[in-house]
Amino acid sequence: MKTIKLIRKSHHGKSCIFMYCENDHVFNRMIRNYPGRKWSQSASTWYISENEESLKSIIAYFKGYFSIDATELHIYKKMSSFERHHNKPYYSGSQGPVKMTVDPSQGRLIVKFMGRYDNRWISELKQYCRPYYDTLKKEWHLPVTRVILDSLTDYFNNVGVQVIIKKAVRPEAIKKERNKINGEIRERKLSGEIRSSIEEFIQFLKEHRYSNHTLDS
Repeated sequence: MKTIKLIRKSHHGKSCIFMYCENDHVFNRMIRNYPGRKWSQSASTWYISENEESLKSIIAYFKGYFSIDATELHIYKKMSSFERHHNKPYYSGSQGPVKMTVDPSQGRLIVKFMGRYDNRWISELKQYCRPYYDTLKKEWHLPVTRVILDSLTDYFNNVGVQVIIKKAVRPEAIKKERNKINGEIRERKLSGEIRSSIEEFIQFLKEHRYSNHTLDS
């Protein structure tokens, strides 16, 4: 699966998202039907004007056809006076920060509001999936992907909330036990029926153009 790289640039006095993709006939066909897309002669690529729904719209439109690299979108941008007014923090004083912990072993992103928060923040989390809320630890659990992490970082930065990103560290005893279990699982023999089902599922993923990384997983 090819990748569309998103870069924020100022164009004709407006903040825009430029889409860079290796020459591909599927992308060329789809982008021509994308609402609001424009062609930049100077950058030789397509772009759209940026708003709060731009990234979600791009992800939803190209889902299943292309992977989205939004790494550079979370870089802080200078906002106009209009944008500062409409993107000002919802609270002052004890508002934020937001702590996001990446747990790659579990494929999980843990989001915890360290101060006061707005319900719109929770609505933003729910735009990407159906998050699980741990009532004891008072934290939200989401699947961890580069797009979700960068998108949420960008969102909170734009509303003036500090973001703290950390990587989860697991005790050595848990790591050893997990490795032992994984080793035992890998040594198990699969029946012909299971192997046939796996092959059918792999073929399904290929037909729907999932990435090689997804196939390996």
